[in-house]
Amino acid sequence: MICSGVCRFRRLVIRVLLAHHGLCDSHNIWTSSCGARQSDSSLLKEGKTGFYNPFHMAAVTQDPVLLPYQQRFVRKIVDEVIGGGFDHVLFQIDNESGIGDETLEPDPYWARFIRSHARKRRPDCEVYVCTSRRFHWPAPKLTKHFRDWSNPEIRVPILNTAFNYCDISQNNGNSGQQHYDDLLWYRAKVLAHGARPINNIKCYHFNWPIGARFRERIAGTDAEATAKFWRVVFAGAASIRFHRSTRSRPGAPRDGLGLSPTAQRHLHSMNEFLGAVNIFRMEPRNDLLSERSANEAYCMAEPGRQYAIFFTGEADRAVRIKLPASEHTFQLKWLDIARTSWTKAIPLSAEPRPRITAPGLGQYVAVLSYR
Repeated sequence: MICSGVCRFRRLVIRVLLAHHGLCDSHNIWTSSCGARQSDSSLLKEGKTGFYNPFHMAAVTQDPVLLPYQQRFVRKIVDEVIGGGFDHVLFQIDNESGIGDETLEPDPYWARFIRSHARKRRPDCEVYVCTSRRFHWPAPKLTKHFRDWSNPEIRVPILNTAFNYCDISQNNGNSGQQHYDDLLWYRAKVLAHGARPINNIKCYHFNWPIGARFRERIAGTDAEATAKFWRVVFAGAASIRFHRSTRSRPGAPRDGLGLSPTAQRHLHSMNEFLGAVNIFRMEPRNDLLSERSANEAYCMAEPGRQYAIFFTGEADRAVRIKLPASEHTFQLKWLDIARTSWTKAIPLSAEPRPRITAPGLGQYVAVLSYR
């Protein structure tokens, strides 16, 4: 992952320049073998440039001093990663910086740069590049809700062909039914413009409403943080990871579950679930559920063959599911997520809309498949 936290790299670049090119105190410039001087780079001058993080603007302005060093740095990262024998690599250009205008440049520049360099070095290596935008200040466009196609942070990563996967971790600042519905909306937009993976590098513990500032985050619960983890999968995303288990400052909301014992139990349970179904043949299908309350249960299905229902533990923990008329008998088994344990499979009644009731409090997954 290549993130935007490059202040230390900026200092390193300046030190490298100072070390390799003589600094003239009287003129406050340094020269290089190609004739570039500090005075040729507005981004290395003292004072504000009117841009949130001017260091990143080197690619946009074709800065003659800074950009070549940035290119060498990125080439080195790409070479080290793809040279390690990995054949599928994901790079993330940005991390919540809010840099750029409505084109989101320079992120597309670096996405094109990485993919082009990787193809030259290893044509057999599949390289995926995305940008992870923040939807919060300072952003090219401030918005108060996720489902806003006019927002460049939504639109550009899908439409710009420089990117070939998406990361929408910022939706994980939402919670409950809205969290799931927003992901389905985004997934539909992606599919309408060509399928690609939708990843979630951060599953937050706190809630962070779209448009709110960092200090306006709201403390969450373990139950909601783990429900986010399962909802993302049941909404058809490609990946999900718990955010680090730290606090940004004393007294602040917890960032994530990290690899805490709770997180590990859910990771183990997710692996158990993925071993029990063929998830790549399933789609989000909440339309098959009835007698369902908001945020009570979520369904994935390969209709007629396999079904899965995630129960959050809310409402009465019971829904009906529409099954097709079939000569086959479905069997039902339950995954107790907190304990990573399965119940014994039992035959399901032959009625077209059987009632599925979670066997206890807490979070469960029901798996229905041919007997």
